[in-house]
Amino acid sequence: MYFYEIEKYQNCLVCLPEYRIYAIKQKFILRNREIKPGMVIHFFYKYPNKDEKEIIQKMTPKEKEIKEIILVKGEYCIKTIEIFKGLDEAIRQRIRHIPSSLIGEWTLKFSYSGQTKILDRYILKMISFLNALLIEDITSKEVSVEVSSLLYHLAKNKEKLKEKITQEIAKISRGNNITLPATLNKTIEELLKEREKNYMIAVNSFIQGMKWLRLMLQMEQQIRNSYNRLGILANALEQELWEEQELWENTKKERIINIAKEVNGIKIFLNENILFNPYYDIIHTPEIQRLDYVIKNASDGEYNTVLNSLKRAVSKLEQIVKGPNQL
Repeated sequence: MYFYEIEKYQNCLVCLPEYRIYAIKQKFILRNREIKPGMVIHFFYKYPNKDEKEIIQKMTPKEKEIKEIILVKGEYCIKTIEIFKGLDEAIRQRIRHIPSSLIGEWTLKFSYSGQTKILDRYILKMISFLNALLIEDITSKEVSVEVSSLLYHLAKNKEKLKEKITQEIAKISRGNNITLPATLNKTIEELLKEREKNYMIAVNSFIQGMKWLRLMLQMEQQIRNSYNRLGILANALEQELWEEQELWENTKKERIINIAKEVNGIKIFLNENILFNPYYDIIHTPEIQRLDYVIKNASDGEYNTVLNSLKRAVSKLEQIVKGPNQL
């Protein structure tokens, strides 16, 4: 999806520029998909594909400006967005999925190659062919069939290199074997550039993912602090309710109202700071949002209602603090 598609929904979004993401304040529909609070919109620039390049060529400067298309090192880049269900999903993509697809993954039980490792195999094979031509007593004709086959498979696997490599296959198929060493050298150079690019994408992806992870840990700490404080306030309120009845008419009611005000303040703090799932939906459950009414309940003398609301909120936050598998 393109960034300009969400421009008209800016009043529904909250931008966190440091993290290059938007939080959603209110739901809206984008390309028949419901975008709702708790989700993450990540914005970034990308190089256009072949079809997009053709469209950009026909655009006026004004159209390019409207659609957030800029020049970077002589190449056009399009401002794009991707949407995640929550911050946890975004972090997994950036820290795990993208780096492992490009570089590979290793565990104690299994490993698999990423695109970079596959490129390494092609590069080593090309170098062995080049050495055979330059050092060993082998003719270009003997190598050309194998090189042509290798380039064909490489072009199928690497769409971005397809155009350049297809040109080299055509040269070899026409019997232009005298240029085979130069062809191999040029292809190796292109593969090394692609390899370097893959590593940079993986590194940048990991760095972005770590920023989001810090944001998620910050949210978890805010929830943990709120949970601890609400628990202390619940104990304090319970203690107040055990005091002698004759003290109620004096300062006790004021103290309980003050507790209710702090409880409501914590609820407002959570609403303002916990903007993303997997925690947004929990914070917006009735058990937490019911804390909106504790000040009124305390003012009306409904002290047990205040205490019950507080205990339910603490239990709900416990799902995050202790995890779903804790009894």
